Order: sequence, then C-alpha cells, then structure tokens
Amino acid sequence: MIKQAYSVQMSFDVPEGDRKIARQASESFEDLIAKLRLSVRHLNLLYVPFSKYQDYDPNEVLKYRAVLRNYRDQVKNNFDEVMERSFRAILQMSTFSADNHTVELMSAFDSQMKDLRKLIDRFLSLFSNIGSQDFIGSLLQSIDSVKKQVAQVKQTINDRILDHIDTNILANNWTSTVTDELQNKVYEKAPLVVELFKERQNAVDGATKD
Repeated sequence: MIKQAYSVQMSFDVPEGDRKIARQASESFEDLIAKLRLSVRHLNLLYVPFSKYQDYDPNEVLKYRAVLRNYRDQVKNNFDEVMERSFRAILQMSTFSADNHTVELMSAFDSQMKDLRKLIDRFLSLFSNIGSQDFIGSLLQSIDSVKKQVAQVKQTINDRILDHIDTNILANNWTSTVTDELQNKVYEKAPLVVELFKERQNAVDGATKD
C-alpha cells in the first residue's frame, strides 16, 4: 500500500523533462524488442534448414564456408546493434537511478544482456571450425540458447521494464482512469505516506550500515 501510494506521488513530482526522457526510454526498449525479433528471424534462416536435414557431409558444408561466414558477420552486426540499443536504453533510465526499483530492474536487464553477449560470442566462435563433424549440431544448440535468452530479455522488457515506466514514471494507467478530484485527494494525502516510506527506507539503510 505504501509503495503504491509512493509511486502515485512520484508521478506528480516527475518534471516534464524527465517524463520526456522516460518516453524516449520506452521507445528505445520497444525498438530493442523489434531488433531482437529481426535478429532471431535472421538466425532462423540458418536454423530451420539445418534442423530438418542434419545428415550433412562436413566436406559439403565446408564448400559453403564463405557464405556461412558472411551469415556469421551479419549475425554479429545484428547483435552489435542490439547491444548498442540496450546501452542507450540503460543510459536513458539512469536519469531515474534515485529510484531503487529502477536500479534493480536495470541491473537485472544488464545481467541478461551480458549473458546474451556471451552466447553470441559462443555462436561466432563455432565458425572457426566449419569443417568439424559436430559443427551443425553445435550450431543448432548455440542458436537454441540464443533464442531462449532473447525470449527472456523480451519478457523482462515487456512485463517489467515497460510496465514500470508506464505505471511508476509516466503513470499513464493512473491518470487515465481517475478524475481530477480524486487525484487532488490522493495528492493531499500522499506526502504523509511518502514520509513514512522515507522513514522506513532510512531505517533499512541504517540497519545495513550497522
């Protein structure tokens, strides 16, 4: 209850400049989701045919190493752009780093992106051994891991980050469903709740220091 009322109070205190940044961050995360979808579709261009016909002669696969490496380079470019977009979004959200929930969300998101980067690096490293007997199997396994991680990142963005921006920063859900009179009543009562929240936070911080 206290946390909910505190979030409502925050919505009235957020300056318009910060609201603009929040909207830009929301757009950045939505752009990131679109780029992730595109990157996975590109991965599937390789995954689908190999998953259907896995009995390849390594020598035959080796004949197409130039094509495969071009494909590898495109995957790298796709996910380099994904990382750039994620960094931009995190940088925009740093405006709200005074909010503990925002920091927690960005920390979790950053950790997921680092894990995704490791999986992409693993995928790229496989192409140094195209003639290997287990190249196709390793490639399919690697793509599966990347796709699974991408799905987790998208879920975090959709279910947690975008909802947090909308509800706790922009407060679109709140302001679009209540009357001005009710907003004023909440605004009058919220400061006391905020003070209680601050006292609780100070107590927690003090206990942590001890």
